[in-house]
This record gives sequence, C-alpha cells and structure tokens, in this order.
Amino acid sequence: MLGQMSLFPKTGETLPQSLEIIQIPNAEADRIVIRKHYLHRKRTGGLQLSHGVLYQGLLSGVLVWASPTFHQFTGLIPPLHQKQVVELARFWLQEGLPKNSATAVLRKAIKRLREDWRKYSGFDPTVIVSYSDREVGHEGTMYRAANFEDWGFA
Repeated sequence: MLGQMSLFPKTGETLPQSLEIIQIPNAEADRIVIRKHYLHRKRTGGLQLSHGVLYQGLLSGVLVWASPTFHQFTGLIPPLHQKQVVELARFWLQEGLPKNSATAVLRKAIKRLREDWRKYSGFDPTVIVSYSDREVGHEGTMYRAANFEDWGFA
C-alpha cells in the first residue's frame, strides 16, 4: 500500500458543472461500496462521513471519509487529536465519467469535507490520509495530481 498524506492541497482544477459532491447517508454509501468497490467491504470502526458524486443528476461515485483506526502519529505529523486526521477509506467512481474526474472529484470533495467533517465530528480536519493498493494496479496517480505528498509504503 502506498500511503498518501495531505494538508489540504491547493485546488486549481475546476470540476465540470455536471459533477456535484453531496453528503449521503453512510448506509447508502456502504451498500454501494459493498457492490461496486474492488474490496467489496465497507469501512468499519470510528467516525464515518460519506459523500456521493452526482453526474448528470445520477449517483455515480462514493467517497467514504473516516477517522483513522490507528492512534499513533509519531514521526509523521505533529500531535493531533484523532478526529483532526481524516482517512479517505473508500473511493469509487463509475466507469465512463469525464477525463480526470477522479482528481477533480477528490479536490472538490476535500473542499466540502472541511465543513462537513467539522459539523459531524466537532473538529477541524487538518490532515488527510489515503492509500493506493499497488497489488491491484492503483499507483496513486489521482493523489499526485491532487498535490498529495507521497509518504511511501505503509
């Protein structure tokens, strides 16, 4: 797994008008993740906040944000409360979306995450952690394009 971290990357790319990020119930996101995400299992444990991606009015993607299951951040980041660190635990987009949609969706979802996570958890998110599963061909391209920092293998 390739670990990624970001202190909320700068956003410069505009998202096509036909793509929109909305908050959706966790149960709905879990159903979609189980059916469509390559792991076919929902995220368990800790806080969870889910966003849906609407494309031309249809739900065409899911992002599941969660408080990380690990508690030690020694050597990686300054001391933070666990709820200030947000993990992008699941990310699925339907095939056939416009080119570069994954990066554009990620950037727009991060903007939305700031407010939604604060309302949901009571904490301002400071760091985002995510992983790319190289064993299935995920190389972290969308994270690099969104200006995430590559922290190597986890």
